[in-house]
Amino acid sequence: MSDRYIPRLSIDLTEDQAQGLNRVIGEYGMKKQVFHLLINDLIETCDKFGTGMVIGALVERAIGIKEISKLKLKEK
Repeated sequence: MSDRYIPRLSIDLTEDQAQGLNRVIGEYGMKKQVFHLLINDLIETCDKFGTGMVIGALVERAIGIKEISKLKLKEK
């Protein structure tokens, strides 16, 4: 048995979110890969433009995933 620590992300989903996620990526076995891409992009974008600005824009729904890569913001 390995004692290696593996960080994990666990969040609660609504039934609709779980069904939608399974519908769009679950059947392809791509959840891990998709979430790794999203997490890496979020980290990179926050490092580049500032966490407050990026998270604030996401929470306010001023931008979504599709818009993040198109931002023409001043780098911090």
